[in-house]
Parts: sequence; structure tokens; C-alpha cells
Amino acid sequence: MNTTIVRKEKSITQNKEHFSSQQYVNNLINFSSPKPKQSTANSSLTENRLKTLLNALPAGVVVVDGHGIVNECNPAAIALLGEPLLGESWREVISQSFRSVHSGQDVITVNNRIVNISTCPLGEGFPGQIILLQDVTNDRQMQLQLEQHKRLATMGQMAAQLAHQIRTPIASALLYASHLKKSNLSEVHRIKFADKILNRIQNLEKLIKDMLLFSKNGMEQVDQIKVIELFEMVKQELPVNEAITSNIHEKLQGDKYILGNSHLLLSSICNLIDNALQVTNINHPEVNFEVISKIRGMVDFIIRDNGSGIDNAIKNKIFDPFFTTKDSGTGLGLAVVKAIAQAHEGNVWIDKTSEEGTTFVIRLPLHTS
Repeated sequence: MNTTIVRKEKSITQNKEHFSSQQYVNNLINFSSPKPKQSTANSSLTENRLKTLLNALPAGVVVVDGHGIVNECNPAAIALLGEPLLGESWREVISQSFRSVHSGQDVITVNNRIVNISTCPLGEGFPGQIILLQDVTNDRQMQLQLEQHKRLATMGQMAAQLAHQIRTPIASALLYASHLKKSNLSEVHRIKFADKILNRIQNLEKLIKDMLLFSKNGMEQVDQIKVIELFEMVKQELPVNEAITSNIHEKLQGDKYILGNSHLLLSSICNLIDNALQVTNINHPEVNFEVISKIRGMVDFIIRDNGSGIDNAIKNKIFDPFFTTKDSGTGLGLAVVKAIAQAHEGNVWIDKTSEEGTTFVIRLPLHTS
């Protein structure tokens, strides 16, 4: 018996609790690599022990040959993907077992399990791949719950501010409504007070809408969105204004995708453009909307204005919930934009600000279709 192989196998078995599934697969690949000639008995023993390790893995393992045919799989893979697997084309398995892409390397199976997929080659002289399938459903659900709990905790801390934000438009609406009861009120004043009531109620509705967006992760509906299509959607949503220019880098005009909620992304980008229009130079207003990829695998949505810039004293506060410099602002606009960007595994920040203007950037990961 080859004592070196036995000692290695024993070491891996004893330390099973301390190895990740990926490390197990790497060890299996090492064992599968060409070795000096062994006796038939030793080879058979090694093969049996490797199969035992493979079957014991909590993660699914699928071995695909150079033609894309499944040669081996363990029970965990069958539990995740169903049968048949052996002898099937991996492309066929994908179309039958996976329902949609979740995010990054995560996919959703037909049984609504979120599975993380990673691959590695079999090694020199062995065409094909080992595919590792890890059920991360519980992990992803816990992440979402934690993120939502953090947002709800933030809202709890801001309860007093929220009460003030709601009370103000309600108090104003009640005041104007009381004037409508006067019998000697002219029609002109009646319409004026009715318009003011409507305006306060609309402000209240916007506040509640922003609160709901901030408190939820907003990612119940996830789709593949073409970057060029999102760019065109933003252009259609913008008001007709000569001050606004827009362009997209030619590399992003093809099949480049984002995974997420198109309605939320559209809302967040338009929010930044609306803000830019409000602060731009009155005499020579300029707002530029650009879509470009500066980092591989990422896409940047850049909004520039030629306003007077943002004071350094408030620069680090503008993404805080309920912080606003506007008389009629809810203070949730930029907080919602940040929450939406983070829900899409991205971020938003002020790239630069000066007396010549401000640049905001939303950066999101690209997804391979």
C-alpha cells in the first residue's frame, strides 16, 4: 500500500471540518493528477476513498469532460439539480435545472434554491472542468434580512425626525382646509387654498414613497438589463432641456448587462439628474450624463453639473437620511439613491466638487449574460 497517499487521505479526512468545499475539490484534483505507477490494488483503494470523500461533500460537484458531457457527480449535485445528470450535456442541465440568474455567480434553480457556481480545470492533460455548486440560499436570505434590519434600525433612530417631517405638511394642509370652510371666501382664494392642500398632500405622498424605498431592499423583481437600454430609458424620462447632454461609451452599446430592478435604477439616476438641474448655473446651465466603464467588470453612470459645488462642511452628510438643504426637501432622495446602488452591489459617491460644479458617480457591476 502507498503509505504517502494513505497519510494524505487520513489528514484530509481528520481535518474535514476545517476545509471549505473548494479546498476539498482542489485536493481531489491533486489526487486525480498523474502519479507514478501504483499497483492495481493501491489504485483501486485510492479511487474508492476519493469517491467516499466526494460523496461526503456538502456541496455539489460535477465533473464535465472536454465535450461538455457530465462524467461524474456526487449526491449533493443530484439533490440540487435533479436527475438525470450522468451522460447529459452540461448546457442541457443548465437549461433544465436553472431558472434565472440571481447576482454575480449566483443562480436560482427550478426549486427556488440560490446556488453559487465556481469552476476550475481538471489539470494538464485532462480536458474538462470540475464545477462546484454551493447552496447559499440561507446565507443570501440572512444577508438581505441583516441589510433590512440595519435600515429599519436607522429608521427607528430617526423616528422623531420622521414625525416632524410628516406633521409639517399635515399641519399646513389642515390650516388651508380650515379656510375653505369660510362662507365669504372668494372662488379665487378657494382654488388657491385647494392647490396648497394638494401640494402638501403630494409632498407627504413623496415622503412616504421614499420611506418605503429606503426601508425595503427593493429587489423583489430582478432582471437582466441592457446598459444601452437603461441609458435610453433615462434619456426618455428626462425633460426636454438643451442644458442636458448625454453620451455612452461605444464599448457599452453592445450586449452589456446589469442585474437588477430597472425601475429603481431609472429612478435613482433621474433623481441625481434632477438635483443637478436644480443647482446648475442659471446663466449657462450645463448637465452632462455619461455612461462609461473605467474598471473592468463595472459600469459608471456619471452626472456632472456646473453649479457652485457642495460645501465641504456638508459633503459627508448629504447621503444621510433626512439631511436636506432644500426648504421643501424630504432629505431621503440621496439616501434612497445610495440604498438602491448598494442593493445592486454597487455604490454612489461624489467624485469631485468645486466652484465649477459637482460630479456624482453610480458604479454598478456588469453581468455576463
